[in-house]
Amino acid sequence: MRLYMTRRSSMHSIYSDSEGRALYKVQTPFTLAKGRRWDISRVRDAATDSIHQLNSPYTSSSSAYESLAQIHWRKDTVTLFFGEQRITADDFFQRGGVYGRNRTFTGPDGQGYKWILGTIHPQLVRNDEHQTPVAKFHREHHRMPFIKHRLAFLDIYPPGEDIVDFVFITFLYIQKVRQDQLGVLRGRSDDDLE
Repeated sequence: MRLYMTRRSSMHSIYSDSEGRALYKVQTPFTLAKGRRWDISRVRDAATDSIHQLNSPYTSSSSAYESLAQIHWRKDTVTLFFGEQRITADDFFQRGGVYGRNRTFTGPDGQGYKWILGTIHPQLVRNDEHQTPVAKFHREHHRMPFIKHRLAFLDIYPPGEDIVDFVFITFLYIQKVRQDQLGVLRGRSDDDLE
């Protein structure tokens, strides 16, 4: 399964399948509160809605999407909300690997997983002896001579298809961590987070 980003920012994008059907929406609403909040929604009926229909002024966002999760970013803490469950990122993710860049966690299926935060292609693997690939992110390729333009996408392999929502939410978190580590957060500075 592939989830294509419709915009360059993972913080404000619609993620669609290879046929253009919107599956997820991530928004960063304006708030007067300190910090930032990401609202992560899932399309109620992914089989019927295209990206263009979901962006139409005639489509009610409340009827097309259902809330999946939220990530609250503050300067000193990050909190993840999965429905009614609230957990801090420090309690959920454990650091590992060289310089503590990787993030390990336990999925809803009881399996251990590890995001390997490479500089080009972060990937999710099962945290076991086989390191079974679960998902991998591919950056956008820009239009250049002899190179076809390609949107950025998240490839979710069969071992991750039963926990797609969870893979997607954790991907959004690690993508932000990765961008912060690389000093390449696009669009906004996090200097004002408290």
